[in-house]
Amino acid sequence: MPFNPKTSFAAAALISLAFAVPASAQQPEKKREVEFDFADFSIGGELSVTPGGAQDIEHYRSLALAGEIPYSESLSAEGLFSQHDLPLSSPLQCERLLCSGGEVMEAALIGQSETRYFAQIGFGTNLDAETFQREPLNIVAVVDKSGSMYGRPLTLVKESLVALVEQLDEDDQLTIVLYGAETYEHFETTRLDRRGRGKALDAIEDIESAGSTAMEAGLRLGFDLALETSEKFDGNTRVMLFTDEQPNVGATDAQSFMGMAAAASQRGVGLTTLGVGVQFGAELATKVSSVRGGNLFFFPDGERMKEVFENELDTMVTQLATEVVLTVRPRSGLKVQDFYGVPGDKLQWGQDGSVSIEVATLFVSRRKGAIFFTLAETGLRGEDSHWVGARSASASIAEIGLRYTLASGERPNDEVEVRQVDSVPWDGGLYRGWMLVNQFSAMRAASAAYHERSSAQEAYGLIEPMAALYRQNDDAALREEAELVYKLESTLTSLMTRPLDTQSSLDPATALPLRYGEVVLVE
Repeated sequence: MPFNPKTSFAAAALISLAFAVPASAQQPEKKREVEFDFADFSIGGELSVTPGGAQDIEHYRSLALAGEIPYSESLSAEGLFSQHDLPLSSPLQCERLLCSGGEVMEAALIGQSETRYFAQIGFGTNLDAETFQREPLNIVAVVDKSGSMYGRPLTLVKESLVALVEQLDEDDQLTIVLYGAETYEHFETTRLDRRGRGKALDAIEDIESAGSTAMEAGLRLGFDLALETSEKFDGNTRVMLFTDEQPNVGATDAQSFMGMAAAASQRGVGLTTLGVGVQFGAELATKVSSVRGGNLFFFPDGERMKEVFENELDTMVTQLATEVVLTVRPRSGLKVQDFYGVPGDKLQWGQDGSVSIEVATLFVSRRKGAIFFTLAETGLRGEDSHWVGARSASASIAEIGLRYTLASGERPNDEVEVRQVDSVPWDGGLYRGWMLVNQFSAMRAASAAYHERSSAQEAYGLIEPMAALYRQNDDAALREEAELVYKLESTLTSLMTRPLDTQSSLDPATALPLRYGEVVLVE
């Protein structure tokens, strides 16, 4: 049954009011501690496009499911979106390497009743999953072996490196840099034929935890080796940083790391940050990953690590476009409120009401990525003010301009209309995006309330409406998110030292049934 965005506007407003939400020699006989069999790995499905930066919220999720209220710094909208397939209602008929599209529905957000429209920008590519092959890889793995990595974190790193080696072949090459009390090249650059693979696996087995964290020195050596080896390598060169992100010596500010990453990216070397362990500090790594060619993954356990290397290695290293600039020009009488899913603070507001956003990198992806934005009325009506009240599926609410740079140096332009839709599929990207943006906003605000204002009660009041929304939603694809919100609700309930000052008279189980995306208001 389709989702009716017109009633969703009233529903979100009602919820808002009701809840008052504001290197070594080969040893063939050695039994290795870490063993993986990737012989059955296969990659299929459709190829699409997603922004770079954080590619999951697994750090936030792991803490929340363990009964904590995570800090908002470990949460990003782009990370949340990247874990879901968010297709446009009308599939893009893409005949180019990169194309974009947009659609909009009339809907508010919880606690933001002034929002009039909720819009999605989606991307597509003409790459064929059946014929797509990544370029040969020149990987420089920079591994944190400091004392904070002792135990499970370092075991996960070694498992990750083994998984990486088993996914590479004789056209690829690997270098391993270790940093702790000192920084050095642990495994020299080696082609991963059968002999090279054995040497690499033995070198991985020999990694031991010791020393302090000198990430800057480790990254500097890693980038130096990447740039040096790339000169004689025909393919894609990338630094992969494996760490629990606890820098404690040398320069620890993000700008130092970002400066190195940005400089290397201009010479064709990207950076993938792979976080491990519950000690992972996501804020710094997210900033590092937001530069051109950067992305971030978190491994709370071996299962998640295996999933990423099984399904996403080819795409996580393949940049489709860089220096992407999206410009949204709303129709007269409307203004852009906010964007969701853009890594970094990259918004520029024009005097004409347009908003431009910079996306450092778009990567090839198995999931359809998206960026969302909201619009409100300005109260001013121009010559085309009839667009503000338009309700037909053909109504254009805004225009999108897209500029980007391909690997060839070509810089194409694209212009598309963002048109209103009357009926939104419950399993489409626009409706799911609406749910996810509400969830992101609620979790971020609740984290701030709990940690900055020490108010479990206020945090509960922010999470409860989202929990009510999920209880009336039957989308299996969002079930993991629903469980996350329920756990936060339960944790906050146990943390409250006194009852709520006021209890809502709204029973979400009967007053706001959302089934298969259709919102129905019950009087």
